[in-house]
Amino acid sequence: MNKAEFLQALAARLNGLTAQERERALNFCAEGIDDRVEDGMEENDAVAALGDVETVARELLADRPLGAVVRERVRREGSAGRIALLICASPLLLTLFAVGLSVYAALWAAMVSVYAAVASLLIAGAAGALGGVALMFVQGAAPGLCVCGAGLVSFALGLLLIAPTKAAGKGLWKLTKAFGRGCKRLIVGKRRNG
Repeated sequence: MNKAEFLQALAARLNGLTAQERERALNFCAEGIDDRVEDGMEENDAVAALGDVETVARELLADRPLGAVVRERVRREGSAGRIALLICASPLLLTLFAVGLSVYAALWAAMVSVYAAVASLLIAGAAGALGGVALMFVQGAAPGLCVCGAGLVSFALGLLLIAPTKAAGKGLWKLTKAFGRGCKRLIVGKRRNG
């Protein structure tokens, strides 16, 4: 597929964009192809490097602000039947939304609690180790070493838990972004090829 065919096929799949947004998206893709050609690629290879038309169109449509997507969708498909259905289904939809939001909030609350627990282990461990050293001078070596050892174990456990806690936080953030994109896809819906 050459550049002109690709841009024509892409323009046909960007129905939901305004003329200005469509022009901006097509110019962006054309510049990407031109840059690759300037770097020595063949035009067909440069087009193939962008990806297939469906994927590029889906990504361009997904990058639109959610408010613009909703306004355009309501303007395009604002039928009375859909509005009546939404009104009738609103108790169920609101309940499902509240449950989902509660689960989401509970996940973030658990994540904050885990971060607090790890921080507590590190602080208590450091304090215990220092307290054990001080205790050695006051009550002798045996009790001081016991307290110092317990503090060091607590500190080491806190250090061991930093990496998995950080990974869990990143995973929850990725889940948050994926959930947001999924909600946006529900609003945008599937595009019809025109």
